[in-house]
Amino acid sequence: MSEFEAYMQKTHDLLRKYQGMADGHQKELAVSDGLDERRKTILENKYMRMLSRVDEYKARIEFSRPEKEDDMQERLQIIKDFPEQVAQTVPEDLPLRFHGTNLPATRNILESGEISSSVDRKGYETSYDVAGQVSVTSKDNIRITVDGYCNLSGDYKMPAGCIFVMLPKSEEEAKMVSSLMMENVNFREDPERLFAVITTKENVETVGKWMQENGFDARKSCSYEEFIKDFDRLYQIHNETQTDKEQTSERKTERSVDDAQQQSSATKMQVADIVRLGKGGNTGM
Repeated sequence: MSEFEAYMQKTHDLLRKYQGMADGHQKELAVSDGLDERRKTILENKYMRMLSRVDEYKARIEFSRPEKEDDMQERLQIIKDFPEQVAQTVPEDLPLRFHGTNLPATRNILESGEISSSVDRKGYETSYDVAGQVSVTSKDNIRITVDGYCNLSGDYKMPAGCIFVMLPKSEEEAKMVSSLMMENVNFREDPERLFAVITTKENVETVGKWMQENGFDARKSCSYEEFIKDFDRLYQIHNETQTDKEQTSERKTERSVDDAQQQSSATKMQVADIVRLGKGGNTGM
């Protein structure tokens, strides 16, 4: 048995283990009517956490592949160089925020169209997130994201994760550089806030495909190297997205004005008809 085959066998074994534990918690919940609320909440959290482990190992089975030497070297180089490159490349007046996650979660985010707190999605905290907010870094402390949140090191049989590059919702949020938090982000409502999705070379095409399938601009999927070398191109794409949103908003406003004017004209015509009919009735009497 090869090393990778052994790895996959262990992954399947762990999936069965966690699925069994989740099933056990589910059975307990089914007969929990007599429990006090505190005990029931603890049981629900255990069940939800176990479901998360089940999802994690299902994803490992779906995405795992044998280790690749060039991929490992790329990831180690990213860890070494990328934080400093970002600090030197991103302009001071562009308040980009960075949110790292694994590859399966990247797909989930693009399918749902938003990055939200684990508390909001699952009912319990899985990181430093609190209700209504997600953890982020800035160009000055992006090493936190690179080192710990996008699966660049450790398990090289799983493809590396991604970094979502975003813009704050407001000037006030942009000033909160040191908080490491920002409000949940809905990219369907605010597509211009998605600046880029950075991943390793292996994943760029896959992430771009997911973006296209879910209505996002696939040109925003880039490698770590491309983010640095093609930053100006990404910034231009961002400006195009911003312009598109402004033009869409203007068209909606124009349609609203036109609809209101048409409604007003129709109302005036109805009033004129009523007056005309009223005059005709008086003459006949």
